Amino acid sequence: MNECFCAPYEEDRGQYKISRDQYVFRTLLKRARTVFLALLVVCSSLYAKEEQNLSKPLSVSELIVKDTRNCETLLVQKKLFLLENINSVALVGSSGAGKTTLLQVLKEKFPEVTFPKRYITRRKRDNEVEGENIHVDKETFRRLVGSGDIGLHWVRHMENGREEFYGFEGTNPESFVVYSANNDFFRNVSPSLLKNTLILGVYAPDKVRGERLHGRSPEMSKEERGYRSKDLSENIFDASHIVVENFGTKEKAAKKEISVLLQAALEHYLPWGEIRDLEDYSTLFSSRLFSVKEHSVLFSDGEKKRFQFVERSPGVRVLVTSGNYLLLNCEYRLEIGDWDYRLPGGKVFESRQEFDQFLEMKGGNSAFFDKVTQAALKELNEETGLEYLPGDLVFMEKSPCGSVINWDLYFFHVPLNSSPTFLSERIETVEGERLKHVWVSWKEALNLCLTKAIREDRTRAFLFNFILINSNQEV
Repeated sequence: MNECFCAPYEEDRGQYKISRDQYVFRTLLKRARTVFLALLVVCSSLYAKEEQNLSKPLSVSELIVKDTRNCETLLVQKKLFLLENINSVALVGSSGAGKTTLLQVLKEKFPEVTFPKRYITRRKRDNEVEGENIHVDKETFRRLVGSGDIGLHWVRHMENGREEFYGFEGTNPESFVVYSANNDFFRNVSPSLLKNTLILGVYAPDKVRGERLHGRSPEMSKEERGYRSKDLSENIFDASHIVVENFGTKEKAAKKEISVLLQAALEHYLPWGEIRDLEDYSTLFSSRLFSVKEHSVLFSDGEKKRFQFVERSPGVRVLVTSGNYLLLNCEYRLEIGDWDYRLPGGKVFESRQEFDQFLEMKGGNSAFFDKVTQAALKELNEETGLEYLPGDLVFMEKSPCGSVINWDLYFFHVPLNSSPTFLSERIETVEGERLKHVWVSWKEALNLCLTKAIREDRTRAFLFNFILINSNQEV
């Protein structure tokens, strides 16, 4: 009699025999284990990706959201996250939403911001704030557009086929600008001209707007008031990056919170002509000494590009002087197959990995400079046998290599009262470098630079600068 309730089945497993149920159970168990491991790998990958995303620097839009997170009247729209840079803010809304009131608050709090005057072809209202608008006829308006005195401009179609022309005076491209405009601003101005403009929609319910219109401009015709009221407040949501609720008990908070918003925009504003490193670095290749990396750069016009560069851990060079003489190493260099005159020096870190690990420790600039100083003392001792303390070194300058190759050299100076005595005129370092020490006059050093007997460009530039500044004789 079979011991299991399935059809008779046995499989030979060496000295053991298993039933069909046991076989099926073990097979399912193996598959479940495989699925579990696969899910574990996927989850680990997603977690690592999320950790990477958390470490990425925030975009301008994300920074603004973070800075205004406690603002109750500001409603963030999805379009905000499409903005790469912000160099202007436009308060936009239907008539009676309260744009003018909010604009006045910003003018008082932010004198450093440009608030361009607005040109309008309609007649001036009885209770209109003096200086808020410049009223001109249509012919003058067109002439000012042609001369460039009017920058952004648009047409507003009114009741009975009537048209009103609106435009802002031209502004300095280096200034941060705040506009105030009706809804036709974003409908009729080219999107390419607004790609770095944060559209701040000002919202008030239509009933509230109607009451404000009647109180603000009682002389406004019934037809015009009715036409302006048809531009429903809800239209502002789809077109805006952020909407501010400006009605009822929220009016007081709205005045305060748009100031918070503008302050955040100013803090993260990228001025015209400048660029920002987004610091989203990725390593394409890495060896013991070099890494090839890639990162994104944001331009002030909103364009974002990826750039590659080579990175090497920094190096040190030490200039030892005695009177009008300086110490050089005459060193055989394998990469050129010849002898080269160089300042004593070498690497600060033995490898890229050591450099990266040191940076991850986040010891600050002080710890890094201490490390550079110790490396200068170490290299000077290895290549010359001279021993000095950190206080004997005078830091002179940091010399970057360029934008494509990131390799900084730190130059130090050790001034001596008399020429030291070396243990040996010729030495071989632990790395197999063959060196001999040479004292040369400043004039001889300049000649070595001019004839390129000193091959390293940055050392030549440093020596030229040092000698010409410090020499008391014609060289």
